[in-house]
Order: sequence, then C-alpha cells, then structure tokens
Amino acid sequence: RPDSHFVDGGEEGCYAFALHKDFFNPEGLNIRGASTSCGIISMACLNLPVDIRYKPENMYLVGIIPGPKQLSLENLNHYI
Repeated sequence: RPDSHFVDGGEEGCYAFALHKDFFNPEGLNIRGASTSCGIISMACLNLPVDIRYKPENMYLVGIIPGPKQLSLENLNHYI
C-alpha cells in the first residue's frame, strides 16, 4: 500500500536506517589538492518520505572520524 510505512510492525515502531560515511577536507579546496581529511558517520531513517529523508534536521550524526588522513578500511571498521 502506498500509504503504509516501509516496515509495518503493527502497534510497535519498526524503523529502518541507512548508515553513511563521508570524508572531506576541513581546510577547503586548494590548488595542490586535499592535504588533510576528516570524516563523519551519519544515519538516515528510511521510513521518512524521500523528499525529507536527507535534510540535515532529519539526519543523525553517529560520529566524527579525526584526520589528518582518510582511514584505511581496516581502521575504519573499528569506528563502525
């Protein structure tokens, strides 16, 4: 049904979330390219309508990954 939730749990609240990670240069762009990098881990509730799902007020900041360089996958797994 188009008017039902993504996950219908009856009277219980059932929620689905997407987990994201993103790295960025906190010093902005420069000619040489990124010299430092830090990251965030965030979550979005998939039960919300698509037009409001990724608005900042509906996102959850799970954690901040410190720099100065982007982590390897092995080290990143410790944060997740």
